[in-house]
Amino acid sequence: MIRAFIAIDIPDDVRVAIEAAQVRLKQAPLGVKISWTNVTNLHLTLQFLGSIQETAIGKLEPVLQTAVARQQPFDVSVRGAGAFPDEKCPRVVWVGCEEDGGRLSALVRAVQEAVRPLGFVPPEHGFSAHLTLGRVRSPRPEVVS
Repeated sequence: MIRAFIAIDIPDDVRVAIEAAQVRLKQAPLGVKISWTNVTNLHLTLQFLGSIQETAIGKLEPVLQTAVARQQPFDVSVRGAGAFPDEKCPRVVWVGCEEDGGRLSALVRAVQEAVRPLGFVPPEHGFSAHLTLGRVRSPRPEVVS
C-alpha cells in the first residue's frame, strides 16, 4: 500500500519563496509546535486518494491522461495564508492558490469525475486550493485573559 494523491507540481521559484516564508515563521512565537513541510515535497493536491495498492496506479493513469488532455493550461498565483480547520484550532498551516479563469476548478472536477468510477470520492469539504506549509503537532495553549 502507498499513500497517494493526484497533484500539480510547483515551480522552483515558488518553492524558494515558500522556504523563505517558513524560515520567518519558524522564528516567530507561534505558540504551537509545527512539523514543517519540506519544500521539495510541496504540491497542489487535486484529489487525495488515501492508501492504495500500487497496482491501482495502472488503472488511474489512462483515465487521468484522458481527463487532463481536455483541459486548458493556466497559471496559479500563490497568496494569502491560513489554517485548517481554522486559526483558533489549527491543524494545517497553508498558503492559498488562486486561478482567475476557472480552469483549476475545471481540472479538479475532471480529475474527480475520472477517478470516481474507480472508487475514489471527492472530499466532503470540497476543494480548497492550497499548499501545506506544515502540520500542527502540539495544541495551541489556552489563552488566559
